[in-house]
Amino acid sequence: KGWRAVIDLNLTGTFLMTLAVHQECFQRRGRGVVVSVLANMFNGFPTMSHTGAARAGVENLTKSLAVEWASAGVRVNAVAPGTI
Repeated sequence: KGWRAVIDLNLTGTFLMTLAVHQECFQRRGRGVVVSVLANMFNGFPTMSHTGAARAGVENLTKSLAVEWASAGVRVNAVAPGTI
């Protein structure tokens, strides 16, 4: 897959889905939980830089939303298991 396809699906898709759930569910309830599951990317993804970039973006998105939405009662976390 090409750069745009992977970024659109993995990063933009994660952002849009998380935002939609926040707007439709969490704002009404005043609380919620988001958990992202990431592959262990901390040593890079040789020959798959597009995947590594998208996953790094999701990691940063998770950290940013955790800070932004904490005061609204929304917990945002990520799990990044190693090799299984």
